[in-house]
Amino acid sequence: MLIDEIKTAAKNQKVIVFFDMDGTLVEFRSDPKGMHKLPKQNFYLNNRPLTYMLGLAKEISEIDNVEIHILSNCQLAEQIKEKKIWLSKNAKFIKNSNIHIICYENLTFNKEEKPFLKGNFIKNNFPNTKCFLIEDDLRNIKSTNSLFPEPVAFHISSLIK
Repeated sequence: MLIDEIKTAAKNQKVIVFFDMDGTLVEFRSDPKGMHKLPKQNFYLNNRPLTYMLGLAKEISEIDNVEIHILSNCQLAEQIKEKKIWLSKNAKFIKNSNIHIICYENLTFNKEEKPFLKGNFIKNNFPNTKCFLIEDDLRNIKSTNSLFPEPVAFHISSLIK
């Protein structure tokens, strides 16, 4: 199980475990076909926390040499604040300095580059650190893992007993 792999890695080095938010720590709400009017403001504030996954993240945060970080995406800059407020209410054990939110509105990229944003963030900002990314989106998992010699990104199911 992945938690055992994290514990083993943390015996000899600092480990950072990045958790995605949407679909991993918080209920995923999406309307890709635009059939419903989802609110642009306060979209994240009332989303349901996934308490089992939050519990696992807290448990992992208590392992020596392990830091928990958030690595999430959002469409609009105003949603960064909403996600941080949600985390301050539902995941108080995560330091504000360990929250990283990639905002599409602030970047220029093409459709093919989107799944690589998280992997590139980890590679560019934590190059010599043992990292794990807990993610629900298979495109992000595959693209992230393609950037590293050994797997870094894992599906949330890797943590579930």
